[in-house]
Amino acid sequence: MIGKQFKNQSFRSTLEYVLGKEKATMIDSNMGGTTPVQLTREFGAARRFRPNLQRACAHVILSIPHRDVSHDKGEYHEHLEDEQYTEIAQHWLKSMKFLGEELNQSQYIVARHHDTNHEHIHIIASRIRMNGSVVPDSWDYRRSEVILRQLEKDYGLEAVSCSSDRVAQRVQEESGVETTVSNRHSQTQKQKHHSSNQPPITQLLADIIDAATKDQPTVTQLIQRLQQQGVVVHPQFNAGGLFKEAIAFELNDVKVGGYKLGSAYSFPGLQKKRGVSYNPERDLPAIHSCRGKKQVEMPETTVKTMMATLSPEDEIALVNTNTNDINQAIAKRPAGISQSAGPKAIASEKSSKNALDSEPSSAISVNGNSQTSSRVGDVIPSLSAHQQGNKPKNYANSISPIIRLFWQQAGQPETYSGKYYDLELERDILKLRRKSGEEIAEIPLHDGAESKDKGLTSEDLIILERLKELLLNHNQQQEPENQKELA
Repeated sequence: MIGKQFKNQSFRSTLEYVLGKEKATMIDSNMGGTTPVQLTREFGAARRFRPNLQRACAHVILSIPHRDVSHDKGEYHEHLEDEQYTEIAQHWLKSMKFLGEELNQSQYIVARHHDTNHEHIHIIASRIRMNGSVVPDSWDYRRSEVILRQLEKDYGLEAVSCSSDRVAQRVQEESGVETTVSNRHSQTQKQKHHSSNQPPITQLLADIIDAATKDQPTVTQLIQRLQQQGVVVHPQFNAGGLFKEAIAFELNDVKVGGYKLGSAYSFPGLQKKRGVSYNPERDLPAIHSCRGKKQVEMPETTVKTMMATLSPEDEIALVNTNTNDINQAIAKRPAGISQSAGPKAIASEKSSKNALDSEPSSAISVNGNSQTSSRVGDVIPSLSAHQQGNKPKNYANSISPIIRLFWQQAGQPETYSGKYYDLELERDILKLRRKSGEEIAEIPLHDGAESKDKGLTSEDLIILERLKELLLNHNQQQEPENQKELA
């Protein structure tokens, strides 16, 4: 059950809205009137006790779920009778101190609407009791949440997530009900009905952060990913320049504190609920870089750490990266193409498939006694040098030798599918795509042709550095066999 609370100035306009809806029915009241005019006069009697209280009209909406089959959670419908809604309204009013003994109670009406698929009721009540006292409104939103969680349990309704850990704890203490906690703050009415019809910045930011934290990155990685998505990260520092472990985000010139997005987007929440890893020694350089809105690159130490954690069994790159898989791929080459064959020989065998018209720059010629494996390391540059301070203008040119060599050793396939990337040959161009279908590089087979960078990141370089190592290891394993053949 979802509850929305408003404090309005005018009883008359609120009553006209609630009772003026088509098929609106008043199902409960402790007042004599039935029309907006009559009820406004009655509410005015209590208002005279507190003429300076501007927002004396409490307007509350209580609704229960209704979902069609297209919803993420599936189809679901709740239904309650008028008598049950009356009980719920009175329970809420008593628990929120609107109703007490004798004159220690407020005037109220309860109306049911039928203008939407999800059932809901409206409660209009005076915040001024008949004895002249005012209904307390301190922490009223949180107190209402606790009451609604109890009502869900009493009436067998679907449970709604709490807005914070504190509310969930209070529900557990008072009702013995275990609830979940929503990681995001719900949209305000202004955000929902914004004239642009575009998602609010808070929702866009939360979506971007969710995508960037799916694999539980480090703080440095998270900052880098957010910057690539156009999000400016604002760490908070105290007067002495120390990081306060608080963070804000900016998108489209709108700055929002992480805690305002929800409990999972504050700096502690990112660690606790999104699995972001924070190590001051490792991450503070990136955090301080953000202070001057500098672009954060993956530091060399992070590169080494990530490289150290990758193993052949992780299936990192284009292949299921271990040498056995590369051997199997090579074994699937068309008949007549030997492992030691040069690229020109391969091209002649596969010319009908437009594989190669000339020797690509990554290929290693086999002339006389020269061997492919002995020069692979010289042809493929180190990528980790690009990770700090030496970002290349075009990442694609850096990875092209690796991709070309892999493609050759895999048998020059028209398409190849790995765990994280897919490779496709199209008109003498190797197209590298993520598993999501996003194309991130175009690598021509012709020597000297410029490769196109379409979204490669520093993390791609880390992954492809691992592929380079595996290719080198594979060729080193093949070297003794090639020497025997040449002998």
